[in-house]
Amino acid sequence: MDKNSKIWVFVILSILYYSSCVYSIKIPSQYERLDLVVVSGYVGESFDFTEARKYNLFPKVKDFVEARLYKIEPGYFELEVITKSAKYNAVYGEEQLPAILKDYIENYNEISKSDTNFKKRWNIMAFDDQRLPITINEVEKIAKDHIFYSNPCLMGTTGAFVGAMIGGCIAGAYYYTPSCYGPTREFNYSAVLIGAAIVGSIETLRSLTTGKAEDFREAIKAINNSRRLEKVKS
Repeated sequence: MDKNSKIWVFVILSILYYSSCVYSIKIPSQYERLDLVVVSGYVGESFDFTEARKYNLFPKVKDFVEARLYKIEPGYFELEVITKSAKYNAVYGEEQLPAILKDYIENYNEISKSDTNFKKRWNIMAFDDQRLPITINEVEKIAKDHIFYSNPCLMGTTGAFVGAMIGGCIAGAYYYTPSCYGPTREFNYSAVLIGAAIVGSIETLRSLTTGKAEDFREAIKAINNSRRLEKVKS
């Protein structure tokens, strides 16, 4: 195996390894709006520019005009955001979202000083790009469908496979031994086994120590990505 072949094998296996860690979320792609959600009488049927700034919502939306929340099916909501030049939407799978927003808006003066009790009350782990909450209930629901990092057997096996290939690529899959008939080409099992043992052990240990936390981090990332605003086609 020449040097270029080793590099390509390593690259391909690394891509396969990390792609297996990707957390994805299934959200409704086709749906009908059922009801407009009035989160609070403080804001009415929509968040306008002044209200969005007052409550520190939608901070990354350029030329924000207003935002509305619609119920689309049990446990899911559509967020519609209108700017000066386009309309965007995103689907949310947090069934408590209206209640959390109502609490946030109606107790904003207290929460803006310290949101510790607010986060604890609703089990909030993070906020997305629109500054809307991501709760532990949603995170656990996504994480339990994957459980990659917190599964020692899966992590150890995957790490051993990658380590074996890395060991083979670095040391060379084959080596030559002298003989009376000239050099003999033999498979380098030692390098493969050492690589498998080292990386497999590291990944198993990582799973046992930080696996659940990493599962949660990946789930939060996936939720945030699934909530990114998509431009509505005219």
